[in-house]
Amino acid sequence: MEVTRGDSKKWLLQHGSIKRKFKKSLVWLRRDLRLEDHRALSEATKNSESVYVIFVFDADILKHLKNKKDQRITFIHESLKKIDKQLINYGSRLIVCVGNPVDKILSFAKQIEA
Repeated sequence: MEVTRGDSKKWLLQHGSIKRKFKKSLVWLRRDLRLEDHRALSEATKNSESVYVIFVFDADILKHLKNKKDQRITFIHESLKKIDKQLINYGSRLIVCVGNPVDKILSFAKQIEA
């Protein structure tokens, strides 16, 4: 039986917890700034007890922007606020940081022991 987000809590209450492959997963949002129909997020939620969602503003890209109020940054910021609101509804939060994406992802993965 496939469980959709809307009825997952109801299903778990009726059928108990599901054994997951992983304790923790980290989903790195890069260009696909949405939660709906997001393959990596879908797989993580199916296979992990806890899922962390992170976005990293690449400091190298930001420092080369001539206009600090660039519309692309505004769009990303607005999209991230929307994602965070959605995650709050699921009892989670979006993690946002600035720096070298690879370094930040590895550091956070170590921090949460994922």
